[in-house]
Amino acid sequence: MNTPTTLTPYPYTHPTSCSSAMTVPGLVTDARGDVVRLSLVRAVEALCGQPWDIAREQCDVVAYVDDGYPSDENECACGQTGLRHLHTVRSRATGRELEPIGSSCIDHFGSAEMLDQARRLRCMHEMRAIAATRVLSLTRRGRTPSATTGAMVLTGRRELARRHLLTAYELGGIVSAEEYERLSYAYGRRTPASASEQAWVDERMSQLTEWALASS
Repeated sequence: MNTPTTLTPYPYTHPTSCSSAMTVPGLVTDARGDVVRLSLVRAVEALCGQPWDIAREQCDVVAYVDDGYPSDENECACGQTGLRHLHTVRSRATGRELEPIGSSCIDHFGSAEMLDQARRLRCMHEMRAIAATRVLSLTRRGRTPSATTGAMVLTGRRELARRHLLTAYELGGIVSAEEYERLSYAYGRRTPASASEQAWVDERMSQLTEWALASS
């Protein structure tokens, strides 16, 4: 017969206000000195079957949904409502999942890897959304005189951000460090690209579009 997991409680303390020294309801200070909602702590402990300071090191972000706008119907495991960006967290120890988790609560896990996982999932969602309707764009194509200074300035919409390029490189959509550096340079350049440079960027953006769609 399996013995139920018993959590060893950590003596969480309630944070105090610097000015009034009054306790803040629903918040606790954990072993690392981080102020966290007790409801999140208890939810993650139940997910993993371990005290918070162990449990939060045993989780991964495995899914992401952009609900389009903040909604009071989206309630984080911590009790906060009004979420737009919804994450699912999975315990490596138990295989169980907890959702939704808001972006700020992902920060409370104190895991750089979880932050990277959340960023990759969000970036892939964004790239697929763009690619579904048009070819991904990297460089602004037009240049027009500034109305105030007369200087030539870049115009047009840049659809990808540097975080998208980094994610594509990490996940294999950009196949080499050299290619990643060339695209990063193209992203940041402030002068017009040559015809051959622009043709290369256009080709790579077309390939990256196909990769993003195939990764869905």
